[in-house]
Amino acid sequence: MKRLFAVICALMLLPTLANADNDMISVSELRKQVERMERWKQNYKDDYGRSIGVDVEPIMNKIEKVPILMMDSPVISEENVYNAFQQESVSVLENDVAIDYTCIDPETGGNVLISLVKEDNWLYPTPECGDIDLQISILDEKRDISSELVVLDGFFASPNEIDMNHSYLGEKSLTVNDGMKLIERRMNELFPDYDLKFELFRFGVVNASEPYYSCAIRQKIYGIPILMCAKDPILNAGKEKLGFDPQKEWNSQRLKYGTYDKPSWVVKLSDKQFEILCRPLKIKNVIVDDVPLCGIEQVIHSIEEAIQKGYVRNVYTLRFGYCCYLDVNENIILCPIWEVECDYMFKPEQNMADYKENSEVPIPSRLYYRTMIVNAQTGEFMNPVELKEKLLDCPKIITWEDIQ
Repeated sequence: MKRLFAVICALMLLPTLANADNDMISVSELRKQVERMERWKQNYKDDYGRSIGVDVEPIMNKIEKVPILMMDSPVISEENVYNAFQQESVSVLENDVAIDYTCIDPETGGNVLISLVKEDNWLYPTPECGDIDLQISILDEKRDISSELVVLDGFFASPNEIDMNHSYLGEKSLTVNDGMKLIERRMNELFPDYDLKFELFRFGVVNASEPYYSCAIRQKIYGIPILMCAKDPILNAGKEKLGFDPQKEWNSQRLKYGTYDKPSWVVKLSDKQFEILCRPLKIKNVIVDDVPLCGIEQVIHSIEEAIQKGYVRNVYTLRFGYCCYLDVNENIILCPIWEVECDYMFKPEQNMADYKENSEVPIPSRLYYRTMIVNAQTGEFMNPVELKEKLLDCPKIITWEDIQ
């Protein structure tokens, strides 16, 4: 009788799975859904009686397809450093941690420092290569701060909250768009065979003696931003925060793709300085040319369940893009996800401490801020508490052939 009941249950489940596959859509249809939706605005009450309000505009680029990609993370060549600055008078200093290149920038006359973290350094070893730190500064008299300067200290604003064609450093200074173009040009000089594209992730202005843009950026592939890596949801999460011992798998994964947490992928930019810390990736192989995706309602429903259970407290942004995973052979694989910037609690029954200072700092610097993952193909919310050792596993790829 028990076996018969199990068979009946399995048969009842089959149509549900089939319907889930049939509900999968193209990226163009998903984009239309996002545009029709405009904003996700709703009030919720979780299982512990807490009220959570959501009011965000899902961020999704206009893209034609969503390929699954295998990426490479090669080291910048010394030849590229010389070619980028059009001279042979580059000084090289090597220590236990990094290799530093210094020269004068022929374009601005500024001092250039390019620091490449060594693979076998003792401070923070990396499997293949480390982040690239490029700094260009122009020695000049410091100007007075403009009284018209709009100050957005830290990574305050999302790109849809600012005017990309406006200069927030004064009337005659760089606009945000000008800054993004400068970033692409400078980075492609160092990586001429990459065809690097970038987009703004978060934006702010630091009101220093020489004000500058403080931006978090992301590399784009096929118009899709590489938003994060699989380990981001549990960065710096020890036993006290988690409520259980961290999984050994969480600490064993080697970060071949770098990190997407501050200070990585951060740019300091003005007319007087240019500094970026990043690790660009390059396409090694196209695994699948295009894949189907789940609808936006399914994505939101899975986040709503996490809100209901008490894990997600505040939602700041919802973005479509890629997440870096490692396959069984430690190849870097880009898979489509929805990134949820939110306040997140690993212990759903626990209340967030109410600190005045917490509300006054930029969102990514807040005490409970995390970037969480929703699988863009299945709509599954990747909850570390429930997935544990499976959190970092590269997702199974669903192709168009699979759902026909």
